Amino acid sequence: MRSFWAIDRLRLYSTVFLAAVLVLLSAYAGQRAWSSRREFVVENAVSVEGELTALMHLWGQQVEQSVMAWLSGLPDEPAPGLTEHRQRSKVPWFDAWMLLEPGPAGLVMRWPRPSEHEDAEATLAEPCIGLAAQRQTAGEATEAALEFARCEPEDDEALLFSRLQAGRLYLSLGAPEMALATLDERRLPLRLGLVEGVHRGLDLRRLVQRLEIAAQAELSLQQPEAHAATLSFLADEIMGLPAPQLKETLAVAERILSRDLPAAATPERLAELARAQRRVVAVQAVLDTMGAVAPTLSPDRLHLSHAEGAFPQWILAWTALPAGRVAVLLIDSEALLRPIMRIAREGPVAEYRLVDRDHRVIFGDGATLDPRHHIEVPVGPLFPQLHIAAGRSPQSRPVDVAEDLLSVLAPVVAALLLSGMALSMQLAADRRARELSERQDAFIARVTHELKTPLAGIRVMAETLELGAAEDPATRSRFLGKILGECDNLGARIDEVLAAARRPELGGTRRMPLDDLARVVVGRWGPRFAAQNADLVADLRPTSGVNIDEPLMQDALGNLLDNALKYRKTGQKLRCEVRTFQHGAWAVVEVADNGIGVPAPMRRKIFERFVRVEGPGRGKSGGHGLGLAFVGEAAAAHQGLVDCTEGIDGGARFRLKLRDPKARGFAGWVSRLRGAIPTPRS
Repeated sequence: MRSFWAIDRLRLYSTVFLAAVLVLLSAYAGQRAWSSRREFVVENAVSVEGELTALMHLWGQQVEQSVMAWLSGLPDEPAPGLTEHRQRSKVPWFDAWMLLEPGPAGLVMRWPRPSEHEDAEATLAEPCIGLAAQRQTAGEATEAALEFARCEPEDDEALLFSRLQAGRLYLSLGAPEMALATLDERRLPLRLGLVEGVHRGLDLRRLVQRLEIAAQAELSLQQPEAHAATLSFLADEIMGLPAPQLKETLAVAERILSRDLPAAATPERLAELARAQRRVVAVQAVLDTMGAVAPTLSPDRLHLSHAEGAFPQWILAWTALPAGRVAVLLIDSEALLRPIMRIAREGPVAEYRLVDRDHRVIFGDGATLDPRHHIEVPVGPLFPQLHIAAGRSPQSRPVDVAEDLLSVLAPVVAALLLSGMALSMQLAADRRARELSERQDAFIARVTHELKTPLAGIRVMAETLELGAAEDPATRSRFLGKILGECDNLGARIDEVLAAARRPELGGTRRMPLDDLARVVVGRWGPRFAAQNADLVADLRPTSGVNIDEPLMQDALGNLLDNALKYRKTGQKLRCEVRTFQHGAWAVVEVADNGIGVPAPMRRKIFERFVRVEGPGRGKSGGHGLGLAFVGEAAAAHQGLVDCTEGIDGGARFRLKLRDPKARGFAGWVSRLRGAIPTPRS
């Protein structure tokens, strides 16, 4: 008892020691990680500030170079309107460009020019248009519409006028389908872009009116999808026009998005509408300030001016060109800054925000920032009142750990892992020892009870004989017979327990096929099964020879057959099958029955000592938890395997597998590692 007490104390001390080591290592690792993290954050802040400064400088240079290249090529641009439209869709922050040149009264706007509307009298000079106009004046609306639709003048502007008039007349006459057919001209398709139409010399107002009449006709024909598509197309085209032409038609786009088609007022379209409105204001600002700005401009140098307000809505980039001309580029500041903020937000170090001089956040989370906890770098000459700010410590993104931090923490982490594993193994060993002790106690209690029962019967009968029952020869003979029977039962029980409790050890082994061994065992157990009205069926296929201790393996198979008899179902005839077969390098013997079976969670644990499957219907046949443990230990002594699966009709199936020692090569090695061997088909 003192030795057990000392072992328990030693286990307790070792567990406490391991726990203390684990706590100390954890505290040390935490302190080192925290100090290394702070050092990393400080170094990272300096690195971030330098990188931000270099990034803003490089970005500003690239933007200025691009702007100067575009402005220098503006005088030679053959189609500035179309190019501006394409450039705006390709470069998000490009909005518009302007070219000023000397005039009689100072600088005048050469591009963009207000749209020139053709004189109606010149258009009416076309013979077919004049004839149609006369019929319209005479009140012959149907004939006038037909004449306008038939008219084919060579001039595109006259053709646009005739088709527009025909569409109006057909729509007033209640023929919207004819109006649509007339408006969509082969030379002037209905979906002709406004920018392209103006470039071809067409009247902008007539192009817009033609699309509006087409939308009315589609609405009259109950074509809501086509109506919405036409209005959306018209609004998008208007918002892409140059500023002077945009000023004339912007009210139409505003009306479409606010009244005629509010469902099309998506956030993207509303942002484009606001951008178009800023374009009109910016061009007017150029017209208002061109006289004052032009004398101060230096050739081959970029000059900037910004809109009034806390955050610039647009930027004007000016530069002087030869012959006294001035080129101006309108830059959308929000679109210019958006890619910078997106790239900054995708950075691995910290969250970035755009702030003004008063540290108010323009782009990003929060309202204001404390400069003591953030790094602020000027954005550059394009935005002199703005700064880009980054947190000195990581906000919401994970920080990459530096290599020196890993080198410091690597041995600490390894020690923590080893200590944790040791502590876990120690606790598992203690838990396993307690379970084994509890099983042993339960086993001793069961065996003591089973031994005391026949002893009590023998004592009662002996005392009865002593009190005088021995004088009656018949009573004496009957009692003595019972005493001898109880003694035999007691001896058999003791032999059974001792045989099951002994550790199987290999004695002399010899090489023999496993089917020969099974044939001997089946022949020995066949009469016992027959006496209990049970079927024992053998399907013994040839197997290779294996080295076995024959008596030990016979006892192991006998235990499996004895279990089949013990754990049979009440009221059902027992059927037990013994099969042998060869699978690769393994010789397999299988015992399957249709008894009460083994629950799935217990099919691994039943091969441990003192483990019993408790439950209804098992009673005293539950055994001591040593029989299957003996089978498992016998298989292990032969370097074999044993497992349990579901048998016949919910019963149990035990497979004992022994390896052929002559198996060599990859196949034999794989067979040795495979624990699950499938049952062959009959």
